[in-house]
Amino acid sequence: MLKIKKLLTILFFLFSIKGFAQKGFWLGLTSSPEISNQNLIGNKTYPTLAQTSGILVIYDLNKRLGLTSGVWYSTKSFHEIYDRRDQNGVYYKDVKKFQSINYIEIPLLLNIKFGDSCKVGFYSSVGPVFGLPVSAYWKDKPNIGYNQSVYSNIMNPILSAYLGIGASVKFSKKTLLIIEPNVKRSLTPIYNSNSDMKDVKYFYSFGIRFGFIYKL
Repeated sequence: MLKIKKLLTILFFLFSIKGFAQKGFWLGLTSSPEISNQNLIGNKTYPTLAQTSGILVIYDLNKRLGLTSGVWYSTKSFHEIYDRRDQNGVYYKDVKKFQSINYIEIPLLLNIKFGDSCKVGFYSSVGPVFGLPVSAYWKDKPNIGYNQSVYSNIMNPILSAYLGIGASVKFSKKTLLIIEPNVKRSLTPIYNSNSDMKDVKYFYSFGIRFGFIYKL
């Protein structure tokens, strides 16, 4: 809980400095369709479609550097194929499992701008993303009778690394469209050590982030 309070303090700080440097702030909405997967030792996994959407807060430090923060709602999912016995001892082979975990994410990214022109600019974004799990869903085919509610008790907050390289298109002096291919990879365990899912070491995702931002 202490970690979450620290994250909120950082986000509040970014908002609070608006009064001292108002001309450098941008506010907007973002959405990123993604392909995500998890590294699960011993079983086959396959990527699935996922999504990250939310609010962007961008502050320009100068013409070349800036900071990005905000609040995102992110879904990470994957397909797994495995063999297992159910609670009655019946053996199932090639069980197909779909799993999805939803996070509230707070990014803290450094923006490096280059190749800026009158209408189109290019930049890279790099930094950590802090994720707090809020819900999970899974489904087996066939259904082998495991209680999915247990997943709400075994998920950890996670720290991920983010890298994006994008372009910004100016509609006016105060409005921008951003298009940013990106990759995210978790750096901390997804599940706690009491879980039978502890062999999942990390998740990764590839996406294209679209954003529409307005200069305050």
